[in-house]
Amino acid sequence: MANEITLSDGQTIYAEDISSLSALTKNDDLSTFSIWRFGSAQTVVIGNTQDVAKDYQNICRAIGVADPSDDS
Repeated sequence: MANEITLSDGQTIYAEDISSLSALTKNDDLSTFSIWRFGSAQTVVIGNTQDVAKDYQNICRAIGVADPSDDS
């Protein structure tokens, strides 16, 4: 069964397709990170800091890695 992640902008990413994930870069208004998928181009996620941080946490959880940006 595919581990489907829906990003805040509506894009659907499957955890099984992710080959690499960049670090999350945050500032006051915008945040960004990149996703590389097997056999596909890079996907850049950029937007509202709160939404993008949530997307990043969801992807980290789905691929089974700790979110290094988690301050808790």
